[in-house]
Amino acid sequence: MILNKRLSESIHGYNALHRWVERRLGKPRLCSACGDTESRFFDWANVSNEYKKELSDWVRLCRKCHMIQDGRTKQLVK
Repeated sequence: MILNKRLSESIHGYNALHRWVERRLGKPRLCSACGDTESRFFDWANVSNEYKKELSDWVRLCRKCHMIQDGRTKQLVK
């Protein structure tokens, strides 16, 4: 039960932080890595991987570049 509660709090905090960034910086519509403006999905990606509540710690990325930055494309290949 404690693990589920911690996981729930962690997910809630993660989502709340992304909403906080979006309210201040708007919806991302340009990838700062590849310059794409046509992608279906754009994300606010955390630069430091510390999820600070600092706007300078966030960057606009298309989903492809976000997955590459996070190393998630390596997981898809496995």
